[in-house]
Amino acid sequence: NEHACVEKNNLIEFVINLLDVNSENVEDGLINLKVKEEIVIETREKSEYIYLYNFYQTEREIAYRIKKLQESKNIKKILNLNTQLKKAEQISSIELSEKQKEALKLVNENNVSIITGGPGTGKTTIIRAICDIYMNIHNLSFEEVIERVALLAPTGRASKRMSESTLLPASTIHRFLKWNKESNEFAVNEFEPNKHQLI
Repeated sequence: NEHACVEKNNLIEFVINLLDVNSENVEDGLINLKVKEEIVIETREKSEYIYLYNFYQTEREIAYRIKKLQESKNIKKILNLNTQLKKAEQISSIELSEKQKEALKLVNENNVSIITGGPGTGKTTIIRAICDIYMNIHNLSFEEVIERVALLAPTGRASKRMSESTLLPASTIHRFLKWNKESNEFAVNEFEPNKHQLI
């Protein structure tokens, strides 16, 4: 399941069908779980949503960090973006669509950008253009790029796709952050940050 929470009414209906119990039983179970702080019930837009406690805490932390990033000074802003976009198209022999150029302008203007779209809509091409512009502006060699730029994806398959498109090494997020499976901790963190400048 891709969701971090579930609407309360949908959960109750699902549990009733799964366990053959009545709604009062489910409501009692939810109250007990809330008392034990195993779940969080959040009200928004006249509906109640239920999170596992850890998921709720994680969502709040992500929201806090995104807000903090967005409010920080934009030190990466490119003043002559249109010129750089044309150069990137020439270097990589690609032609960016208007939507892709719009996405790149949003990336330039904001500290946090979320670009969505199904397979084949050009998300990886946008990443390639960002890398090409960064390399061109800083006049970097391949070795310098590897030291400064980190391409990350949630899965090995996605990181391979990024690497094939950009011709740069890519990694899974867990591998990059040096995740220890046994302790469930990351060696790269706020106390031990990585040295990359563009992620």
